Amino acid sequence: DIATLSDMVLNITLVAGSDPDPNYDYRFFKSIPNLENQFKELVASMEWKYNYLKETSDKIPAMANQFLSIRDQLNELLEDPFLIAKRFADLNTAQTNLSTYFQTLQQGMMCVDYFYVGPASEKWENEKSNIFQSMYTMWCDFKSSFTKDYDNVGGVMDEDVVITETLNVCVARGTEWAELIKELADESFTPYTGIAVDINIVPAGQLSSNGVNALMLAVTSGKAPDVAMGVDINSPGEFAIRDAVYDLSQFEGRTIESPSGLGTYEVKGFNEIKSRFVEEIFDVYTYNGGIYALPETMEVNVLFYRKDVLSSLGINVPDTRQELYDYVMPVLYQNGLEFYFARDFTQILFQNGGSYYTEDGMRSAFDTAEAYEAFKEYTELFTHLDVEETANFYNRFRDGVMPIGVGTFATYLQLCVAAPELAGKWGIALLPGVEKTGVDENGNEYTYVDRTAGALAQTCDIIMKQSTKPEASWAFIEWWTSAEVQALYASEVEALQGASARWNTANKEAFLGLDWDKDDIEVIEQSWEWAQEVPFVLGGQYVARHLTNAWTSVVVSGGDVREALEEAVKQINRELRMKQEEYGFSVPEE
Repeated sequence: DIATLSDMVLNITLVAGSDPDPNYDYRFFKSIPNLENQFKELVASMEWKYNYLKETSDKIPAMANQFLSIRDQLNELLEDPFLIAKRFADLNTAQTNLSTYFQTLQQGMMCVDYFYVGPASEKWENEKSNIFQSMYTMWCDFKSSFTKDYDNVGGVMDEDVVITETLNVCVARGTEWAELIKELADESFTPYTGIAVDINIVPAGQLSSNGVNALMLAVTSGKAPDVAMGVDINSPGEFAIRDAVYDLSQFEGRTIESPSGLGTYEVKGFNEIKSRFVEEIFDVYTYNGGIYALPETMEVNVLFYRKDVLSSLGINVPDTRQELYDYVMPVLYQNGLEFYFARDFTQILFQNGGSYYTEDGMRSAFDTAEAYEAFKEYTELFTHLDVEETANFYNRFRDGVMPIGVGTFATYLQLCVAAPELAGKWGIALLPGVEKTGVDENGNEYTYVDRTAGALAQTCDIIMKQSTKPEASWAFIEWWTSAEVQALYASEVEALQGASARWNTANKEAFLGLDWDKDDIEVIEQSWEWAQEVPFVLGGQYVARHLTNAWTSVVVSGGDVREALEEAVKQINRELRMKQEEYGFSVPEE
């Protein structure tokens, strides 16, 4: 049914566009072969599903009423096809509801409190607790609420394991995720090292350097944890400025003798494990020559495309942005379709040879010719090429309205899990880039496509400077980021919570070992070769704000490109200079 609805929506879009005129009679049943039969099949299917749920359930579930509602809507459109253009959104809503229901069925669990076994003639009584038993249970729960530590995760460690020291670790993830970390540590880390791990859960966003949050309050009060996991990408540098985290590049390998008699455990040094990750990912965690975090998860930036739609239109996946502008987008617009581009200036800037800052990191580099050309192209996507400023790419991609666009790891998971009707109908490709000329080692010229893009780093792990156990903390995060542990953790998380919870580990070997489509993982692996992160600098967190202001000035207010960019450079340099003065750096003259 979902696939049928998807096919109907796409065919209607190709005839009438994504926003049909409600006052025009498109004669859909005549212009789209088999559309009328598809409506009839769906009406019959909704009727059957409603009756099935009604017969097999003690109480009619909410989705049964949804089936009735969809049936009635489709019946009205079937009887009067002129209304299809007016109520086109109802088809999209029906498709969304059915996809959500399908996803819920996949993730549903069967819970059994207890069961009896006996002859068929046996009559079972439905036992219920009496009022005194219920009151006693409520009193016990109320009393325990004053003493129970809801943030601390329980362990599964054997009693005979010898513990020499204990780490306090904060994790900014859900309870299930943290419990798995604790379970793995109790099974394969603590017995071999003697280092126990106390896991404390904090809400997402509470392990950052911005604003008042759990980690900042802990640091201020002198009660910071030894290790923080799931930290955002900007915080390691901010903490490094304040001398609040350890420089991880200083840690070296060592051997730990298991106090439980399980032999020796080899802790590797930073230089040995650096190759676990994409090298460029460390740029965002580097400050003043030190590296202050280990990557935990990473992002994916690729081009998503609908194979069926592009094939029907005779469009090839663009290799360069020029091909995208000259050939792909015109054909899309001629058929009432669109291209999606998230507001990401970084990839256009890098591919045009620009950078965010000067080499010393003291000033903005947006005042260069390369940055101007990149910003001009970036804004013209929205002012000249009519790319949507904001859009729900997932929904429009699924409907076929946006059959091609730039997306992330979250988009990939959504399409895999919540759009089953598109199975086999979509794929991913490398980002379209800029064709350039290079010279090989023999002096011969060759052409290549520059696909450089940033935004690879996501979350990371840090060791707080207040920790009195830095070596033990290093041993823990070295163990945690290893390929074996990350692969095991990824498989356990996905088995527990489904494919929608796939762990996008920053460990390359573990990432490649996940259950990927062969063609997709090849594209993702090739994209790592073009990774380039924006380096961390003092005051760099303000750049996005002024860049957005410049974009708004041009795209929304119709301002001049050069003037908007020059104003952004002026404001960015002002912010950088204020931060540099605050921390006692030598500020360059204007």
